[in-house]
Amino acid sequence: MTDVLKRNYGSKNEIARTFAALARVAGFETYLVRVVSRDEKFFSPNLPLFNGQFDSEMVMIKMGNKFQAFDPGLPDCPYGVVYWPKTSTAAVTFENDKLTFFTSPSTSADDSTRKQLAQLRPDGQGNLAGTIRVEYKGQEALSRKFDNREKDEIKFKEILEEELLKKLPAGSKVTLKNLAGLKERSDELTAEFEATVAGVVHETGNKLLLPVDTLTNSSRYPFRSTFRKYPICFNYPYSEIDEIRIEMPEGYEVEALPEARSRDSEKAGFFLRAQLAESGQLLIERKVAVKKNLFPVSEYIDLKEFFDFVQNRDEQPIILIKKN
Repeated sequence: MTDVLKRNYGSKNEIARTFAALARVAGFETYLVRVVSRDEKFFSPNLPLFNGQFDSEMVMIKMGNKFQAFDPGLPDCPYGVVYWPKTSTAAVTFENDKLTFFTSPSTSADDSTRKQLAQLRPDGQGNLAGTIRVEYKGQEALSRKFDNREKDEIKFKEILEEELLKKLPAGSKVTLKNLAGLKERSDELTAEFEATVAGVVHETGNKLLLPVDTLTNSSRYPFRSTFRKYPICFNYPYSEIDEIRIEMPEGYEVEALPEARSRDSEKAGFFLRAQLAESGQLLIERKVAVKKNLFPVSEYIDLKEFFDFVQNRDEQPIILIKKN
């Protein structure tokens, strides 16, 4: 601890141990916890316990009536947030000559969100043009900051543009205009794009058709195979939230909107609603939540059926008709 404080730097585990020592001196009940970083491996009880498995450290401190986890060794990690490889994984403490094994704290789908706020208008050529604001929170922000910490801001902007393009229909275009939160010690990040969403408005006779979720393509629905040999592992539980506002094209009115749908379980949740807002814009509200990070093979069929359900609802048409 003394060396870290004198040098004002140290390895991630040295910083974690220093933080734990300072917390103990301050009178807090504190535990140094070794964990299996699950970004590279899963814990195997058949291997020697410390044969490279418990490779990272975090700190747990009793705050009032509950324990709070900390990840002080992660660069710029905000207060009370633990990077996802150290969550929901095998953990061990060694106190008073006793080993105690447990599972490290998990996060919820509401802790890690990616929210898209879109303001769009038909451009008369089958596209929607306007702005898309993406708000990343929790692990969604932290992972992007940490994974790209050695890249400059220009490269980071290119990465965010490419990421959004992969989610939009083929042929779409995006340009990142503003980025906030990149250098801040927080679990929030905001990116604002100018965007053209390609080929989503289809004219047929006196009608216009567009999918209720215009900000997507088929690659966002990942499970195609009927069978699965290995478990499904997401990095962390997460939520995707869309709030899409579309200006009504001149001379048209709404003929039909998809029925609002919702579905919820302990594993995943979905909500979708399209309506004509008081502003006269189409308003589409959508949320997909994956509430677990690990799905065994026995749950694959349920997970696939959920994403098939989501795709079916996302592709329902909004129908606009020319006014008489």
